[in-house]
Amino acid sequence: ASTDMTACHCGMCRRWAGGVWFTIACTDLTLDEGAAAATTASSEWAERGFCAKCGATLFWRMRDGSLITVSAYAFDDQSGFVFNEEIFIEEK
Repeated sequence: ASTDMTACHCGMCRRWAGGVWFTIACTDLTLDEGAAAATTASSEWAERGFCAKCGATLFWRMRDGSLITVSAYAFDDQSGFVFNEEIFIEEK
């Protein structure tokens, strides 16, 4: 995972996360076997992952795997993350 944290202000992320969504770009995503993760299509090209038990937002990824972003709060330790970018700021 990168250490760069991005804030997404798009309407869909704000509704999904309950506010601005802070993410970390990752090159790969592996879920533990038996993890309670589920996905839902968020568009024709992407899907969102969440905990099927508690509903916590976990990740957003392109269906082709070209971009994966994981919720900064899904990591046990956020101390190494550096706030680097805001996207869709016109939708704030």
